[in-house]
Amino acid sequence: MDSAERNLFQTVAEEFAADPPKVVAIDQIPGIPECGKPFDLLEYFKRDPRFAATWPRYAFLAQSNGLNLYRRVDGPGRQASR
Repeated sequence: MDSAERNLFQTVAEEFAADPPKVVAIDQIPGIPECGKPFDLLEYFKRDPRFAATWPRYAFLAQSNGLNLYRRVDGPGRQASR
């Protein structure tokens, strides 16, 4: 990844882990060219250990207009799905 992409990747992961938002919307059609399969923003950011460690605090809420919506669940035993 080039320096601009690396900066974006690290900044998103760092800020997500430091101050997890109450709701996350993930575009299922991000407009990024496919590399053998459709690009998955969630899988992309879960490559960072900080993001991956924070993500289990989210649960799938709904799908609307090509967006998957997740809400933060601050309780033990709750894991994100999808």
